[in-house]
Amino acid sequence: TNGKAEALIKTLLREWAYRFAYPSSAHRAHALPGYLRWYNRRRPHSSLGGRPPSSRVSHVCGHYS
Repeated sequence: TNGKAEALIKTLLREWAYRFAYPSSAHRAHALPGYLRWYNRRRPHSSLGGRPPSSRVSHVCGHYS
């Protein structure tokens, strides 16, 4: 839903884009893949009972990465 997309954008801005004072936009963009790996594989999500999103799709891991 639109609300879920808005919540994700808010989280990205808070935890990735504005968390550190990056020296340039290129540095910020370079940090994005690492953040997304952490977000999907390690970050606890309250809607998933404290588990990361990857815990919900373990049966397809490796097929699309």
